Amino acid sequence: ENQPRVSVVMAVYNGKSYVRHAIESILAQTFTDFEFLIINDGSTDSTAEILDSYNDSRIRILENERNLGLAASLNRGIEAAQGEYIARQDADDISHPERFAKQVDFLDANPLVGVVGVAVNQIDEMGRKMQLLNPPTQNPDLQETLLRFCCLIHGSTMYRREIASTIDGYDSSLHSAQDYDFWLRFSELSNMASLSDPLYYYRWHDRMISAKCETEQANNAANSRICAIDRRLILGWKYVGLSKQTSIKQGDFTRRDLARRYIWWSAGARETSRKVALQFLVIALLLDPTVPEVWRYLFGIFSRKIGRKSG
Repeated sequence: ENQPRVSVVMAVYNGKSYVRHAIESILAQTFTDFEFLIINDGSTDSTAEILDSYNDSRIRILENERNLGLAASLNRGIEAAQGEYIARQDADDISHPERFAKQVDFLDANPLVGVVGVAVNQIDEMGRKMQLLNPPTQNPDLQETLLRFCCLIHGSTMYRREIASTIDGYDSSLHSAQDYDFWLRFSELSNMASLSDPLYYYRWHDRMISAKCETEQANNAANSRICAIDRRLILGWKYVGLSKQTSIKQGDFTRRDLARRYIWWSAGARETSRKVALQFLVIALLLDPTVPEVWRYLFGIFSRKIGRKSG
């Protein structure tokens, strides 16, 4: 009865410059039924002193004896979490006071949605707004876009703890793009959504992983995408009776629901591999050829081909 609705999970490593701003933004939330798990990932600066300066019963500090990396630290937070929902927060970012309230309301009202993000204001080191990042809001668009790039800002999301546990959390072997791999696996079991309200401030600076490890991150993202395609092909051929592979985790979807998903994934794969896109399309047709999305997708392909020929 005393378990919080939300567990906020934030890992920090040498975050003295911005971590206080991140913490204050969480403590200022209008939704207050949460625990705040902060994993100090072996920091060697004054981060520990900053964390210890707070006297709020909702804060729980978990200390890593050495630096384990973001993925392993987040997994430790998820394992310790008691809430129904996990709210992510990065230690150099800021959440709007209404963020949790709106995300909890959305997840409560949409039980088939496993994760909800928000629109994001990108800010610089001084907190000045740079640009608005507005991910797709609907599940079909998110599923399609995710096969091209990671369209959710990790720290801005709230997701169901049960699904995160089902997919065994984050891949701790990845030191970058671990969120992209996580969302690809997560999206195979659940619907996704994002709110159009800008409720998160994503700080861009030269010490962040995206800036320091750009090449590694691109390579890890590409590998995660390849693994996702392989999983989905194996799962699809199994569903239509052309494979006996049973090791792939699967969601609780009807064949009709799955046919729609393979159409979305086919659209997402077209830019990188027409061969994969075609296989996803064939799987969708074999799963349920009566799904309207299948024929709308085919009509769109034929229309584009005819348009190119006539041009």
